[in-house]
Amino acid sequence: MIERRVIEAAKDYKYLLNRGYNAELSLNLVSNRYSLSKYEKLLLYRCIHSDEIAKDIRSKLVPPTEVKGNVLIIDGFNVLMTVTSMLEGDTLFLCDDGLIRDLRSLRSRGLLIESPILRESLNLVNNVVNELSPSKVVFILDKQVSWSAVLSRMVNEVTGFDVLLSGRADKEVIIRSTEGVISSSDVVILMKAPKIYDVAGHVIRVKGYSKIIDILKYLKEGI
Repeated sequence: MIERRVIEAAKDYKYLLNRGYNAELSLNLVSNRYSLSKYEKLLLYRCIHSDEIAKDIRSKLVPPTEVKGNVLIIDGFNVLMTVTSMLEGDTLFLCDDGLIRDLRSLRSRGLLIESPILRESLNLVNNVVNELSPSKVVFILDKQVSWSAVLSRMVNEVTGFDVLLSGRADKEVIIRSTEGVISSSDVVILMKAPKIYDVAGHVIRVKGYSKIIDILKYLKEGI
């Protein structure tokens, strides 16, 4: 359940975006007007987009059959954080562009490398990817994260994916997006990628996870 105050803030924020106003200035304005918490502000930032951007991203979402036989490029930390958030019982959000996102940015963006949940997340991703049958999987990690090398070895051990450590993981995903289908919920990446498949969302739906709030439904219907 989302408070009416937050829904009204989301409507105002989307209105400003649709009118072409700067996202950061609009978010700060709306946040101050509705006294949003850091969590609520992050919800708007990650889940509300202009209608034009949301429509563009939705138009690039492909069915699972489109992944079969194609290269799948996975934004590693991004996908793993969302799946891990599910395993930890967090509330997830179906955003206005059709992607399922977590709000893990509120806490540390890191994952505990020693946590068994991380290995479970990798196993779930691996199972789904095997079902999708891509010709190749490129799992891109940000090498600036201190333990990314350790995670890289774990990914190889659990999944056998090709792992790439990059100093600019988001840019690397964008560059490689022309090779096939990408999986990420990063809007900057999604806006530039030709084909998108939400691997984390697939895992979440397969698990029948129920703690998902449909943001678009609230925007259309209110509370």
